[in-house]
Amino acid sequence: MATANLLLLAAGLVLDIGAAILLFGPILLPVAIAAGIDAVAFGVLLVVNLMIGGLTPPVGILVQVVGATTGHPSARIFAAMPPYLAALVGALLTMGLGIAAQAYFF
Repeated sequence: MATANLLLLAAGLVLDIGAAILLFGPILLPVAIAAGIDAVAFGVLLVVNLMIGGLTPPVGILVQVVGATTGHPSARIFAAMPPYLAALVGALLTMGLGIAAQAYFF
């Protein structure tokens, strides 16, 4: 599970989210199901991982899109992003622990 999280975070840094879902979803889903992880929970984990990767530099494609849409410079959006990024990382950790507990105890 930790390896999948790191792989998805790294992929989110450089790939578009839709392309990363199409690339890594079919590869990692059978592994997750074999490990006893629910498919829907894994899908949520996949999207949150890729969202975190899409918000952070070097590319930050989501920040670039929001900056182009709103007309605000990307640097200003990157500066305002840390509280939201912290909330996403906290949610990712909570989901990961919940999924691991479910797979271990049930």
